[in-house]
Amino acid sequence: MKTYTLKVMLTPDEDGWFVRCPELESYGAATWGRNKEEAKRFIEEVLEMVVEEMVGEGRLVPEADEGASLAPSEYLVRVSTK
Repeated sequence: MKTYTLKVMLTPDEDGWFVRCPELESYGAATWGRNKEEAKRFIEEVLEMVVEEMVGEGRLVPEADEGASLAPSEYLVRVSTK
C-alpha cells in the first residue's frame, strides 16, 4: 500500500463550494459540495477513484511537495491505494 499526498483547491461558487486537484483535474479530479465539509468529503472520494485508476494503469501520480507553502484556499489530502 502506498500513500499519495495531493494538493487540492477549495473555492466558493454561487451555489456552494468547488474543489479540485489541479494536477489531476484532467483525469476528473474535481467536484462540488453545498458546504465546505461536503466538498472536502466528495473530493477525497473522487481522488481515491482517480488514484486507484492511475495506479492500475501504471501511470505516475504527481504528488504535492509537503514542505511547500499553501495558499489559503489550498490544503493537502492523503490517499492510500489498496
